[in-house]
Amino acid sequence: MRSVRTVRIVERLLETGFLMVAIAIFVFFVMRYLPGDPVDLIMGQEGNVPQEQIDALRRQYGLDQPLFVQLGNYLRNLVRGDLGTSVVQRRAVHELLLARLPATIELSLGAIIVAVVIAVPVGVVSAYWHNSAVDRVSMAITFIGVSMPPFWLGIVLIIVVSAQWQLLPVGGRIEIGLEPAQITGLYVVDSLLTGNSQALFSSLKHLILPSVTLGAPVAAVLARVLRSSMLDALAQDYVRLARAKGADELIVVLKHAFRNALIPSTTILGLEVGSLLGGNMIVETVFSWPGIGRLTVESIFARDYVVVQGVVMVYVFIFVLVNFLVDIAYTLLNPRITL
Repeated sequence: MRSVRTVRIVERLLETGFLMVAIAIFVFFVMRYLPGDPVDLIMGQEGNVPQEQIDALRRQYGLDQPLFVQLGNYLRNLVRGDLGTSVVQRRAVHELLLARLPATIELSLGAIIVAVVIAVPVGVVSAYWHNSAVDRVSMAITFIGVSMPPFWLGIVLIIVVSAQWQLLPVGGRIEIGLEPAQITGLYVVDSLLTGNSQALFSSLKHLILPSVTLGAPVAAVLARVLRSSMLDALAQDYVRLARAKGADELIVVLKHAFRNALIPSTTILGLEVGSLLGGNMIVETVFSWPGIGRLTVESIFARDYVVVQGVVMVYVFIFVLVNFLVDIAYTLLNPRITL
């Protein structure tokens, strides 16, 4: 059994490697064939520049070489863990990503907490009181949540909560000058570790709106899936047997039905976690959140090929890692399932 699991893990790693290479090649060619050129954009901002300087900058970043030579150099550096250097910002891509990654992780964790806190009680209650008024209202609200584009919800929250009610900040991570000492890069965690109550309060205020914007659609999807899984679980024979033995109803619902209903819900949550970490570009832009998503948007407009390629590879790695962790969670929730 252990050897079979090892072989399966090796197969998954090989599949992942081929997938990442294929995505790297695809993104490389897509970025090259988009209109615009990073060197032209840079030199255009600096006014009249001699052609010699333009050619020198192209040679510096290897943009004067044939396309397939550039691709070979990029893949060779990628294997060594070198994501390249930003043409626009003149910094190593891994430094840019490491500087922005904590903000994206903090926002994603906030969205996950919002989603789970909303989805679990809504899904369980809707399934337990199936076809009741509570169930119908809950499902109607979740249907609206699934249909709402996150950027639209974010703009509405900014207009209502920030502009009209003036309860929460419009954007950013924290008030200027209140940044806590850097330990993990997560402002909420660093504020707690350093005992900085002002930074904690400010970072939480800035985190609420973007977390709700990202977490609400995830909560809607997760609640509907959990409700469906709970309905199936509550109709199983082992639930009837537990009730026939006189088990407490709360134990029947939470221990027997809810645990088994978590398996399909874990799949959805895992996919959504990958989406939150890798697909929050628009929300980060709306709330001026200095994360990887906003860096991606800025790099696309600047035609900064190397940064976009590096970000995509990070996104792919995150999706693969999350899916692998979901598979491990399967084996914990149901020991009969193997990798």
